[in-house]
Amino acid sequence: MTNILIRNAHLKDEQPTTDIKISGSKIIEIGNNLVNDNDALEIDAEGNVVLPTFIESHIHPDKAFLEERKPNVSGTLAEALKNTAELKAKYTYDDVFSRAQRLIKWSIRNGTTIMRAIPDVDPFEETLGVRVLVDLREKYKDLLDMQICAFPQEGIVRHPEVYDMMEESIKMGADIVGGCPYSEDSIEDTKKHIEMVFCFGSKI
Repeated sequence: MTNILIRNAHLKDEQPTTDIKISGSKIIEIGNNLVNDNDALEIDAEGNVVLPTFIESHIHPDKAFLEERKPNVSGTLAEALKNTAELKAKYTYDDVFSRAQRLIKWSIRNGTTIMRAIPDVDPFEETLGVRVLVDLREKYKDLLDMQICAFPQEGIVRHPEVYDMMEESIKMGADIVGGCPYSEDSIEDTKKHIEMVFCFGSKI
């Protein structure tokens, strides 16, 4: 168990600096001139602000760094979706794993310890993104609390095979499901999409 004593830290701008004593993963004491009685590693915050770790509530690790391969020249959603669809058709496990892991490492280094990861589930990517993120969730479980949201980016009604892929994603370890009703071709199909998403959610 690691013991840490942070000195001269600001918790709020208008308050004086204070010390923070940490044992393992828990803050056990906050106060002035705390005694280092457990051989703790001392860190001088030098008056900087100490914050809780960050929460990333919406991110797509399976799509990370695709801009490096095919830039979105127009900056529009339409081009982003078009480029992504083209690139997804060439995904491999190692490719997605490498890019997603790069993103996760970068996030952890910058203070993110909770992440909702949203991999696409569609005719191009199928359940590959879910499979990769289940493996990465296990690999980084001591550093990052990852929630996986299976996301039918290209629709369900217009791509009926996605229905089974979503069910498979849940079995593989997706924690929650999302929806993308605007990707359907009609208002009626949009309603069906939403109903299906709630149906998937009831199975988790």
